[in-house]
Amino acid sequence: MVDLLATLLPIYLTYKREIDPNAPSSPLNSVRRIFREAFILFPALFFMLNLNALSYALIFAMLFIVLHSIYEVGYVYNDWIRIRYEEKPTIRRYVEDINPLLSIILRGIYIVSLSFFLFSLSYIYAVLLLMLAIVNHNRKVEKYKQLITLPLMRTAKYMFVPIAMSGFNIEFLGGCLVLLLPLFIMEGEAIAGSVIRFYDHPKTSFRFPYYVWFLTFLPFQALLLFRYPIWIFSGELLFMAISVVRHR
Repeated sequence: MVDLLATLLPIYLTYKREIDPNAPSSPLNSVRRIFREAFILFPALFFMLNLNALSYALIFAMLFIVLHSIYEVGYVYNDWIRIRYEEKPTIRRYVEDINPLLSIILRGIYIVSLSFFLFSLSYIYAVLLLMLAIVNHNRKVEKYKQLITLPLMRTAKYMFVPIAMSGFNIEFLGGCLVLLLPLFIMEGEAIAGSVIRFYDHPKTSFRFPYYVWFLTFLPFQALLLFRYPIWIFSGELLFMAISVVRHR
């Protein structure tokens, strides 16, 4: 039976993928993984941009919907169409629970329709950058090539909202990069782990809990306090608290 919510709603489909029975994850961990950049960016961008609270919340939510719409089109296309051309495809169960064609069409409609509300050159650039990164990643069949294109795709994903809202303000984008630095390092750690498992097949994981990387880079990030208030870190501190609870 088709899961209408997963077919119709961006982000919920991402949640369905995160709790895939083939790669089980607790609900708390799934939410943390889906919204990790949102936890960090939502309060930070509010104080950096100094916008009206209601307008800012609406714009941020719309951008996050667009972000996941684009990302999910890439996943659904890869799992529904590209999989036919792979010798040893990885079949994700969530694709069997949705109507793939309708899911792709609806997300395309969300992206186009929200563009009329969010239109700016920096927004168009963010959309194109993310789309190109996803297409480039999905075109790679060999595992080692995907490990090369993955960092670009993740960077385009994490920086999507800041780029879209930046108006190409370099200082603003630099501050966001510093705030998101732990996520980039964690992606590098995950890629290194994939390479090691591919060649060495270790039985134990060497990955650190999320909060370790955030605590490591927090002193460096604190340099932003010369420019912005302490409250820009509130989302990051909340994310660390959730990570600590998750790894107790």
